[in-house]
Amino acid sequence: MSSSPPSLAQFTGSDNSIIFITLNKDGGTSLGFSIAGGKGNQHVLDDNGVFVTKIAKGGAADKHGQLEVGDRLLEVNGQNLAEIDYEDAVAILKATGQEVTLKIEKNSLPQDITVTSDKGKALANKELIDKPRIITLNRPEGEGLGFNIIGGEEGVGIFISVISKEGVAARNGQLRVGDMILEVNGNNLEMWSHDIVAQVLKGARDTITLKVVYKPDEFENFCRKMDIKPKEDETSYVSQMSADVASLKKLNETLSTARDRLQKERDQELAKNNELKNEITALRKAYTEILKKRDDLQQSLAQSSAEKGSLIDQVRELEEKVKELENNWKVSYKDVTLSRHKLGSGGWGEVIIGKFRGQKVAVKRFHDAIMNQENNQYYLEMLNREINTMSQLRHPNLLQFIGAVLDHPSGNPMIITEVMDTSLRSAYEKKELTPDLACRPVILSIMRDVAVGLNYLHCLPDPIIHRDVSSANVLLESKGPGKWKTKISDFGSAKMARFATTKAAGAMVYSAPECLQTVVDFEESKQSPKADVFSYGILLCEVITCRFPEHHIFRVLLDQVRSSGSSLHSLVVSCATKDPEKRPTMKQIIEQLDRI
Repeated sequence: MSSSPPSLAQFTGSDNSIIFITLNKDGGTSLGFSIAGGKGNQHVLDDNGVFVTKIAKGGAADKHGQLEVGDRLLEVNGQNLAEIDYEDAVAILKATGQEVTLKIEKNSLPQDITVTSDKGKALANKELIDKPRIITLNRPEGEGLGFNIIGGEEGVGIFISVISKEGVAARNGQLRVGDMILEVNGNNLEMWSHDIVAQVLKGARDTITLKVVYKPDEFENFCRKMDIKPKEDETSYVSQMSADVASLKKLNETLSTARDRLQKERDQELAKNNELKNEITALRKAYTEILKKRDDLQQSLAQSSAEKGSLIDQVRELEEKVKELENNWKVSYKDVTLSRHKLGSGGWGEVIIGKFRGQKVAVKRFHDAIMNQENNQYYLEMLNREINTMSQLRHPNLLQFIGAVLDHPSGNPMIITEVMDTSLRSAYEKKELTPDLACRPVILSIMRDVAVGLNYLHCLPDPIIHRDVSSANVLLESKGPGKWKTKISDFGSAKMARFATTKAAGAMVYSAPECLQTVVDFEESKQSPKADVFSYGILLCEVITCRFPEHHIFRVLLDQVRSSGSSLHSLVVSCATKDPEKRPTMKQIIEQLDRI
């Protein structure tokens, strides 16, 4: 046999022909055939050509009918495949569109080579049986090579006995059952035992280069001698385990990607909310300016009705946009699921644990008696104004408002907020807070947070009076031993409580004297932020003593506060004085707490 590389003429004959065929993927992604060969990965010894090794049944190539196993690929959409690497040839084929034109050479393998198109096997003749082949397998991390070996004892070589259906070897398409392995990564396997070869193959990583030669007769004789019946398509236990490991790794990567995507979506949603808030502010400013311009134009350009009408239309459009943005908090009742877990109730309604779009929330539902009164429309309009205000308030010591439901079939509105662990009252009732001196720093920290939250409400351009400061409306979330996150609740629905059918007895304990007077018009009452200061003083006395401040024992509790220190006693007394003008502001209370 000549040692020089064969020319192309040696692989062509009188029946050879070069033809062009066009395959259509019919909306799919695959051409329906496999290839082997290329520079450095020869399918035929001393030939760097790219050959068709398998035709997928029902695929684009199979439907066309002209492409066959053993055909040599010369061009893909005009791109020459001569002297090209196997990986580059695969990349060129994968990059094609729905319609692909192939230039192929028919019958390009030597005439004495037998080709079986159903399995994509070639080179099964006597001449090529003794020809060594170099095969390179690219092994992904966590995946096996996809084949089993036998032999390696008593001078018998190492044979490929099983090739799994979907392993690395099957995807490569060049190994076959009956191949004898001569070298692994350049290491000659002569005199190597089966166990050593198995360890070398299992330990190989990334790219593995095998030198093999097809020895079907020797393989069959060995199998007959050892009473082994090889099954080419059998998937071994080791291969299956490797595939399972790879699947688990892929699943873990998918879960990690999903978690990162959800976090990114949450960050984007928060950014979007901030953008909407800025847009509302900007639109309000623009709206005010346009209203002024409209008034000026109505006076100075009365004769130009067309221009005036145009400006009025612009103003109306902006009014709709402002109204639309202000109602951004509206939530459909279909997005809210209520549980049977009730957190609390009062004269205005009840608070229930629920879920909003997968998030655990607190849902405040108003009683039918409130919403079915004669002035129902007035109460709804007032609730809309209150919710608009709540939706714009952001402070670490205020309970986070999420949205409101106004479309429930019952007609009763619902307010959705974040959920906290417990209330201040529940905390001392469960002995999580005690009147002991050791617990005093924790209590003062909580009460300072309450003062900071109320001070924020009182210092707004349009001050907000809470009107219902109590230990039930101070909510806590544990952050570890002796550490609590403190938030004030019900700061936006205090006006609605005015129309409740009953007034909770507990709430009366905290009410300032001026709040107990009968008020004909709730909106025009003369209450001031000093009403919240009075309630704060009662609350401070309650939490220091860890006892509910009923009227008949308040003096007793006040004496207990005096025994705790003159500074605290003085602060409680100054807050709870009857004259609103003599009470301190929340800012002054914060400063005094910082000095204690």
